[in-house]
Order: sequence, then structure tokens, then C-alpha cells
Amino acid sequence: MVDEEIENNEGVEESAPIVVDMTNKNFERAESHKIKKKTSVKSGTIVVTKNSKFGVQLLVLFMILLCTLSLFGGEAWGNWYTTTQQTERADGSIFSSGQANYGLDAVFILGEINGESVDENETLEMNYGDLSGSIGTECNCDKTENVMFILKILVYINLIIGIGIIYFIRYQKFNRDMIIKLLFAIVITTLIAAIYFAAALPNAINEDQGGQSIYLIQEKEPSFISMYSDTPGTARELNDFFPVTIKAQWYPDLGFLYLVTNILCCFLSLGIVKYDFSKIFGSLED
Repeated sequence: MVDEEIENNEGVEESAPIVVDMTNKNFERAESHKIKKKTSVKSGTIVVTKNSKFGVQLLVLFMILLCTLSLFGGEAWGNWYTTTQQTERADGSIFSSGQANYGLDAVFILGEINGESVDENETLEMNYGDLSGSIGTECNCDKTENVMFILKILVYINLIIGIGIIYFIRYQKFNRDMIIKLLFAIVITTLIAAIYFAAALPNAINEDQGGQSIYLIQEKEPSFISMYSDTPGTARELNDFFPVTIKAQWYPDLGFLYLVTNILCCFLSLGIVKYDFSKIFGSLED
């Protein structure tokens, strides 16, 4: 009997490892479930990364297009700043009108007197500092030329960074941190260009034009934008002097809108690559 009890006890002791084995199996199952879960999350990330690459490429290519237009778009697509002036007689008829469109390399001038174009080609293109053969006067745009030269450099920097982003996405392993840094480089460069453009260009135009400055004629300080301004004056046709009202506008054009669009595209790209904007703007939960 005693031997049988010992044998039974020994049987109980031997059953203990079986319990441990079952626990290990449960542990292995739990670990296996975790591994599968991690694998599924990782595979989801790969899909998002592929979509991110495609979306960022489209937005950056669009920014490159805008930079190219601002550099080489000419009067139609490369206009950065516009000033217009119109002289009206007392009866409301237009005596003369003029418009200047400022690009990065040249200013395009349109003008009419009594409905007839001042220049036979309708639009006069004057490179900054060059002599215009059709009018025979210099542009005298040294200050404006300096401002536009700096803007041109900043636009080229953005263009090069954009091309760099496309290169890293298409021909290198997708590096999210690198893409984020390059996008922020475009944002910073664009902000510098926009602030400098708004602050410097009106003063440069005012200094270059001297007594004929549109701001001086309107008795206003140089400013970035004015959608309406008028002042009384006197015009002359031959020996006939008559009172007129001189109306004017000045405002940023497509080039400045390109800068704003570039910043929006950069933030959209940052959203696509899941950038944590709370690092900039703070958490909404705080």
C-alpha cells in the first residue's frame, strides 16, 4: 500500500510539467498572435508609404511647375506685381491709361492715350537697366532689379530642392525624415521670399520712378496692395489744360500666388507623410 501511494505521488509529480507545457503553449499562442498583429501593421504601413510617395511626387512636381512658370512665364505667367493708372476727364471719359507688369527679368508696359496705344507693339518689354529702342529711354529700375534678382535666387533654391525631393523618392530608398526636412526647407525659403517681396518691392519701385512714382502721384506711402486709389490732377492735350481724376491700383500678381500655393502644397505633403503638426502648433488636447 505504501509503495502504491509512492507510485501515485510520483505520478502526480510527473504530471506537473504537462501543466507547464500547456502554459508555454498558451504563451506561444499569445506571442504568435502578437507577431501576426505586428506583421499586419507593418504591411499596412508599406501600403501607406507607397501612397505617400505618389502623393508627394504629384504635389512637388506641381511646385516645380509653378517655380518654372514664375521664372520663365513671361508677361502672361511670370508676372509678379502689377500697377495700373487711369486718367479720367470730368465727364467720365478716359483720357489715358497705363499698366506695368513686373516679372523677375523685365517689366511689361501697356499704355493708351485717347484709345491709341503708346507703343506700336501694344506691349513694351523692358529688361531692367536696358535701353529701350522703341522709346529711347532707360528703365532706371536698379532697385527693382536688385529685389527681383534676390527673389530669383530664392525661387531657384526652391526649384533645386523640389528636384532633389523627386530624386530621393524615385531613385533612393524612401526616407520620410529626409523628405520632411526638404519640405520644411521649401516652406522657409518661400516665407523668406514672400516677406522680402512684400516689404522691398514697393519701396524699390517708388525709388526708381522718383517724381513719377504711382505712390507719389496718389499721395500714398509705398504699400504692397491697394485695390483703389484716386486723386485730382490736371492733364494737358496740346495747349489745352483740363481737370482730371487719376485712379490707380497696385497689387501682387501670379508670382506671389505661386509662393502661397507652394506653402500649401508643402503642408499637404507633410500631411500625406503623417507629420505630427502638434510639434509646430501644439496639441489640441492641451
